[in-house]
Amino acid sequence: MFRRCSTPAGWRALLAGCYAVVILTAPMARLLVAAARRSDVPAAPALRLAIAGAGPVSDALSANFAAMFGCPLGRNYGCSETGATFGDPAALPEGVIGRPFDDVRILSPSGGETAELVLDLGHAVLANTERPLSIWRSGDNARRLPDGTIRLLGRRDARLKVNGQTIEADCLISAARVVSGVSDAVALVLQAPSAPDRDYLALVCEGNGIAPGRLAAAVAERGGAMPQAIATLKRFPRTAAGKPDRAALAAAVVSGKARRIACPSAEHRQPNARLPDDPVPAGIK
Repeated sequence: MFRRCSTPAGWRALLAGCYAVVILTAPMARLLVAAARRSDVPAAPALRLAIAGAGPVSDALSANFAAMFGCPLGRNYGCSETGATFGDPAALPEGVIGRPFDDVRILSPSGGETAELVLDLGHAVLANTERPLSIWRSGDNARRLPDGTIRLLGRRDARLKVNGQTIEADCLISAARVVSGVSDAVALVLQAPSAPDRDYLALVCEGNGIAPGRLAAAVAERGGAMPQAIATLKRFPRTAAGKPDRAALAAAVVSGKARRIACPSAEHRQPNARLPDDPVPAGIK
C-alpha cells in the first residue's frame, strides 16, 4: 500500500506494517528513526520500498532506517523544473544517484570523464524559456561509472544545494566582499556534525580588521538565503592555482580555526533555516 507518511505518527504505522512503499525526505527519515528508537512498540514492518530525496542521504542514515524499518533508503534525484529523473530502490553509495528513469537519456557525461550532467528528459522542461525544450543542463559535475550509474561530483557554478534547496551563492559572496577589510569570501555547504543527513550554509571571509557587526548586517540586508554560520580567516588556504582551497576551508570552519562571528538575527533568516541540533560545533569561536 502507498500512503503519505508523516511524523510524529508515521513511525508507529511503519513499525506496525501499514506501509509497503514510502517516499520521504532525508530529514523526515532521520526523525522517524529517532522516534522509533525511543519506542517500545513491537516491530512488524512491511516496507518493500523507501525512496528519499530533497537532500543528501548518508550511508549511516540508510543503515539506521533499514535497522528500524527493514528497508534501506533508495536515492532520488531531480529538481522542481524537471521532476524526479533518477532513482534506485537499492541503497546506493553516497553521491551515486543510480540510473535515469524511462525516457530520460544521459547526453553527458559519456565514458569515464568528468563533465556536466546533461539530460534529454523526453518532455519539456518547466522553465521560463520562449520555446519549450527537453534538454536540461543540471549544473552538476558528474561521472558515469562502469555499471552505468552516475556519481555526482559537486556544482559547476555558484549555485549550492542545501537540503535540496538551490541557493544562489553569488549574491551572498558579493555582499560580503564589499565590507571593509574583506578581501575574499566563499560560501560552503557543510554537514551538520550531529545530523550527517542535514546540511548547513556557511560563509567564510578572508581579511584583516573585519567588523563583525558590519559583515553580519551586509549579509542580512542583501536578502536571500541566510548562512547558519559566518566565520573569518586572516588568510585563506589556497590551491596551487591560487584558488581558495574549499576542503581546507571546510576543515577550518569545523575545527574552529576559522573565527566565528554572530550570525544575522532570526528575523532575517528564511523559515526553518536553523537546523535541529547546533549545526556548528561548539568549538568554533
